[in-house]
Amino acid sequence: MALLTAASQTAMLALSASEGDECFRPDVSRLYLLAGPDPAILGDWTEVKTIGEQIIEKVVAILTAGLPGVLVANQRLRPFEQSELPAVNVKLGNELVTYTGAVKRTSQGASRVLHILARMEAAGDPPALDALRFLVSRTLLTVKDATGKSDRSLGGLAIGIGEYESEWEYEAGSDATNGVCTTTFEVQYATETEDATVKLG
Repeated sequence: MALLTAASQTAMLALSASEGDECFRPDVSRLYLLAGPDPAILGDWTEVKTIGEQIIEKVVAILTAGLPGVLVANQRLRPFEQSELPAVNVKLGNELVTYTGAVKRTSQGASRVLHILARMEAAGDPPALDALRFLVSRTLLTVKDATGKSDRSLGGLAIGIGEYESEWEYEAGSDATNGVCTTTFEVQYATETEDATVKLG
């Protein structure tokens, strides 16, 4: 398996690569795996995502489906416009990693606690932040599986998710007053020590 670099999709499709090779694309900051035999066919390349990336995508999908009328964004950099409120921006926070073996350098597994920040913004004076915070927490923590049982594993990606802390702030603008509440959720999961794309457990 080789790690290659390509500056664009066209350059990636022109690579002399073998099945199992990886290609880093700095133009989109993504890693791709050649899963098929022909590097010239786009469909033979698949994007490689860490379990952490998959978890944040799942959180965004759950909130989008469960909060009609609320704009849910995945790691948005640009501030929300007044007309887009209420809104939730889901971002990655910090991650604590501990190794499962007695000796770190030989450990095969890593236990991870990922902090996901749900930054909620609502208009009004006072803003209806606590209701929005309640809805976000309830939506994430009461997901049901196909049999109707409670499932905090985010579709099997995690060991569990729980609410950690919330912090309120208030911003007064020239033409509107907005309130902001950031709730941190802890997501526990496990991966191989050397490959955060391989889930354990």
